[in-house]
Amino acid sequence: MVEGLTAIDQLPADDADEGAFLLRKRAGHTMMWIATSVAGTPTKDFSEPPPALCSSPEPVKAAGLPSTPSDAMWVNILEFEFFAELGEEQFRAHEARLKASRYGLIRLSFNGLQLRRRLRSLALDDFVQTVGEWTNSLALCRRYYKENGLTATDPLPTDAIRPDRQQVDDEMALSGMLSAIFALAARGTITKEILDLWMISAEGAGLSAVRRWLSFVVAIFVDETIKAEDCVNDSSLAWPRQALASIRVAVDTAAGPVELLRIHYYWAKNLPKTLMDSFVLADIEHLVTTAWRLLCEKRFLLRTPTRSVPVLEEACASDRTGWQKIGVVLTAACDVAPATVPSEFQQMFRELK
Repeated sequence: MVEGLTAIDQLPADDADEGAFLLRKRAGHTMMWIATSVAGTPTKDFSEPPPALCSSPEPVKAAGLPSTPSDAMWVNILEFEFFAELGEEQFRAHEARLKASRYGLIRLSFNGLQLRRRLRSLALDDFVQTVGEWTNSLALCRRYYKENGLTATDPLPTDAIRPDRQQVDDEMALSGMLSAIFALAARGTITKEILDLWMISAEGAGLSAVRRWLSFVVAIFVDETIKAEDCVNDSSLAWPRQALASIRVAVDTAAGPVELLRIHYYWAKNLPKTLMDSFVLADIEHLVTTAWRLLCEKRFLLRTPTRSVPVLEEACASDRTGWQKIGVVLTAACDVAPATVPSEFQQMFRELK
């Protein structure tokens, strides 16, 4: 694909060569389909390209179709590289170009991919800057595409103004940071060193909301001057703080089955609506299954363990993934909790997909 797209980039401009226009349209369709298929996110409105589509001599039937930007196809290749776990050679080769793409939505896609890469590798030293770039591109797209009426295929104006900090969505920035906490809780360690580094970065980047939230993270995870249990029960807290506190409770090996079920219900109810759903779902799944596996070893805390624990262990070992597996595990966990489980909990768990 890389050699093919490199060759396509050498062709004449679309308005000068209809053949080049047709090839770019078909190559773009094919690359997008490959990328979304490997990512496991194909859409019903996007059909699988027929064999030999790119070499077909037939003209495109729909008139007035926009050109397919080369940058869009390169992002698809980088997405394929990421989801197929092929390293980062192409990502590094095209990073500078795509960060500054003329197309706002392509910048947003690239910056989102950069976030995913940092989270997968736990290379998080510069994560605050990465979140800042992503939220900046989001604000840019909101201004020019949503508010000013540009279409998805339109480039940004040549005089496009970089958003200032007041235009950045604080909640989205905190969602990005919360994703890193989930990733570290599942596969790493939340340390004072990384939090101090993030605090310095947030101060330098002018991300005051992130800096204040990080102070709360330190109080919950490092200094333990704030009780996470109290915060989880405090409905007046903004959700990024309440969700942060829920992670602290969930990773506490002293948490009992009733407490854990309540935290996981909170996750099932709230996280599918957030950034975490797409960025760190595997980490959420890991945290849920690991916690219940540990409780299976503490049978004295569980109800009718002889009957219920084998079912829960089987659910934790299921080859399902994502929210579907989480739903199976939590449905089984309802039977080990030594208390009456609210019906809304059970219904929520059964409906997770």
